[in-house]
Amino acid sequence: MNKILYGVLLSFMFVFLSVNHLYATDWLTANQVTLSWEPVATLENGEPIPEGNVIKYEVFYVPENGDKSVGFILSGETLDTKYVITFGQEGNFVLGVRATRWINEQLRGKSKIVWTDDPAVMQDGKAHGVTFFHLPGNVHGLDVFQNE
Repeated sequence: MNKILYGVLLSFMFVFLSVNHLYATDWLTANQVTLSWEPVATLENGEPIPEGNVIKYEVFYVPENGDKSVGFILSGETLDTKYVITFGQEGNFVLGVRATRWINEQLRGKSKIVWTDDPAVMQDGKAHGVTFFHLPGNVHGLDVFQNE
């Protein structure tokens, strides 16, 4: 009976740890990162982007556990498919990107923001975030003396 109980308990722990690993966020420690993505080549209905339309990208970050619907911070805009983000404030952050469609220099639509903590949109299928904290200052005033 005890062997069966231990077997069930070990099986449960194995399944829990396996599933938990799938949704764990990989945290990169840095004050500056480059976020890259694949270019948007189609409209939401699957048709190709019409000639003359311009696709730009807005890049965001939000504190971990922040409200992604209102609490995100616009880091910048780019025509490129990569963007360098430098963090000035400390914390754990999730990054996001959305495409914007421009016709005759007028904004005509925005995609939803996709976030790096969503494994479904990440190239490696894992959630990612960035953590940044300032290092402590250097020690100074050192002295060396001989013990008596």
